[in-house]
Amino acid sequence: MLFRRNRWNEIETRLTGLEVAVGRLTSQAADSPIANVYPEPLATPLALEKGAYLHMGRYFSLLDAGEAFIKYSWAIAISLQRPDSSDFDVIEDFRQPPSIGTFVKLLRDLLQSRSVSENPIGKSLQLSFFQENGKLTQAGRFFLDEYTNIRNITRGHSSSLPDGAYEAPYLRHAAELHDALGKCPHIVFPLVQIQSANPVSEQISYDIRLLTGPPPFTKTERIQTESRLRLGGLYVWDRADIFVDLMNFIICRSCPVCNLDHTFFLEQSTSKVDKYHSYFGSHRCSLERKRT
Repeated sequence: MLFRRNRWNEIETRLTGLEVAVGRLTSQAADSPIANVYPEPLATPLALEKGAYLHMGRYFSLLDAGEAFIKYSWAIAISLQRPDSSDFDVIEDFRQPPSIGTFVKLLRDLLQSRSVSENPIGKSLQLSFFQENGKLTQAGRFFLDEYTNIRNITRGHSSSLPDGAYEAPYLRHAAELHDALGKCPHIVFPLVQIQSANPVSEQISYDIRLLTGPPPFTKTERIQTESRLRLGGLYVWDRADIFVDLMNFIICRSCPVCNLDHTFFLEQSTSKVDKYHSYFGSHRCSLERKRT
């Protein structure tokens, strides 16, 4: 009886904490309408940035948004390079968690090689970073040339500085980052999760969750397409017939920390387990790798 009472109290405490977290994020998102048009992995740190009270919280959330954008763009680029593969080995690149500088290099190399598929999403991704003449765009210069150094100067400290030390860098870089994001057409395409499938003649009817905006603001709709999509899979969708499968690079699942469904980025991969990180509270999870 005592065990049941303790267990019930534990569940009640977790539910209360979850309600507070969702309520806080909802309020923060309402203060940041622009965050609600971006994919959830990017929208969450942007909402937290606008809702933060301290300069340190605003600046660190801004840096998280930059990291999330670079990782999200890389996940699209690598998926576009191998569009016909349901899965492929990334253990070598992720044997140790890649630094943000590594993600920047990998993204730049993929785009400069022009090896990504030239569908509407791929073209938008390319034009976000490089002009037709091969020169960097404004966003390309900021995220591929400047961001890593900006991030490492202040985020590289072993401990945080006094709060006032983050006011100037936040004011200096917030407008730059938001302006650069606004010039990247590939993040306008919705991120979707496939929740169910029902065959309808030649087409399949899918229930999808649109992962746009922070977790409390995602919504579902039903579509029909001839494409064969993975249940539970995450795709970047052009709202027509193009679906870019992000495979195991980004996942959406119930978080073991807060029990809320949100997205996670691949952080480390071994022969047995994939480890993931989320910018929602810096939560983490691990999944056993599927044997092939």
